[in-house]
Formats: sequence, structure tokens, C-alpha cells
Amino acid sequence: MKELQFFDLVETCTAFNHKSRVVIELIKLMQNEIDRSKDSAERQRLSMELNYNQLFTHFALKRKITLLRCLFTLPSTQFQFTIELFIKSLEIDACDIASLLFKEFFRLIRDVDPHDEEVILTSIVSSFQKSNGQIEFKCYLVRQFSERMMQRHARRLLETLDTRLSLNSK
Repeated sequence: MKELQFFDLVETCTAFNHKSRVVIELIKLMQNEIDRSKDSAERQRLSMELNYNQLFTHFALKRKITLLRCLFTLPSTQFQFTIELFIKSLEIDACDIASLLFKEFFRLIRDVDPHDEEVILTSIVSSFQKSNGQIEFKCYLVRQFSERMMQRHARRLLETLDTRLSLNSK
């Protein structure tokens, strides 16, 4: 029988809608276990099991705001905001989470390198092609990044909106 991994346990707890405090306690217990471990190989194995980026993705997909806030309150040696997390939230179609991240970390997000900016703009524009709702959050992100958009982004956005509107009016 396969040994139950930490992430599987967290995933099970969130799937069965256990209280957030239960998941937070699991994370704390796992981190304490890592901190107490004397053996570096064991410490590395446990650290790989407690993958905060994987937890972020899972919590963003499940829209677990309390658990996301818990991650961001951890010491910066354990977990901290990076632009990759913002991009990840856009890639998994969590525009509501991306909007919250933008509101919280806008100073860090506005100073991105050109490659990341291109990925962000492309993701925001392409989010309008998906019919997953969240239109208010998508519009919020467009407003925040409108000054950075190039003509090709704006053209693609308008084409996408035109296509979506013509499909909805039929």
C-alpha cells in the first residue's frame, strides 16, 4: 500500500471541506518535523514533501483564501510572494486570486521584467476566451495593465471580445 504523502493529506482535507485551521495545523506540524530533523537527507525529503508552491496552486484552484493568507504569513525563508505565483494564478484561470495578489503585491508586480510582463499580458487577454465567469476580475486586471499593453495585445483583446459578444448575441 502506498504511503500517504503530505500533499495527499492536505488535498483530502480540502476536498472534504475540513476547517482551514486543520490544514494550517497540518502545515505547522510538517514544518516542525522538518525543523527537528537532524538528518539532512530526511530533512530534504520532508522539504520536498512540503512544497509550498504546490500548496499555493492547490489552494488557488480551490479558492481557499484563508489558507493562501496563511502561506503569505509564513517566514520568508519558507514562503514568499514571487511574480511566478501571480503568473501561475493567471495560468490556472484563477483571475479572482490574481486580482487579490495584485491588490496585495502591486508594487512588486509593477516592476516585472519584460518577459514576465509579456506572459502576464498574454494570459490576461487570453483569459477572456474562456467562459469561466470572473469577468469583473478580468476587467480589473485589464485596467491595471492597460498602460502596458501594446497594440497587438489591445487588438487581440478587442477581437476576442468581439467574437465572444457575437456568439452570445446569437
